[in-house]
Amino acid sequence: VHYAPFDLARLIARVAAREQSNHGAVVEVEGAPTQVEGDEDLLERAFENIIRNACQAAGRNGRVAVRFGADSTHAFVIVDDNGPGIRDAIRALRPFESERPGGLGLGLPLSLKILGLHHGTLDLSRLDGPTGTQAICRWPKVAATATSRNGLA
Repeated sequence: VHYAPFDLARLIARVAAREQSNHGAVVEVEGAPTQVEGDEDLLERAFENIIRNACQAAGRNGRVAVRFGADSTHAFVIVDDNGPGIRDAIRALRPFESERPGGLGLGLPLSLKILGLHHGTLDLSRLDGPTGTQAICRWPKVAATATSRNGLA
């Protein structure tokens, strides 16, 4: 992991524009310029996988909302889609498990690994209501403050 400062807003804008043009779902982005630290290339790959999955789940006429920012210690990216909703979040994070026909089942496990390398987390859940999935990504916004497992063995 090559930590360096970068603007999360620029990264998310690139990924959202690319995935919207490739998949046809409307991708709405909300957030302000946010300086964070991390491996920008790796994190771009992680968010690309998460936003791509959301676009594929939502379909051509669907909607994906991406919100991002930071609090005093952590950066976050939250992705909501109005697709059918994830059936089994734990299974979706295992390699080679996919609910999508023809899916390899590597995108979300890779995203989880990348966020883990940044001492972060990826949480998936079904949205309240009949449809939709939410992915919440969090990681320390400054590498020097990162800890693993809160120092527990």
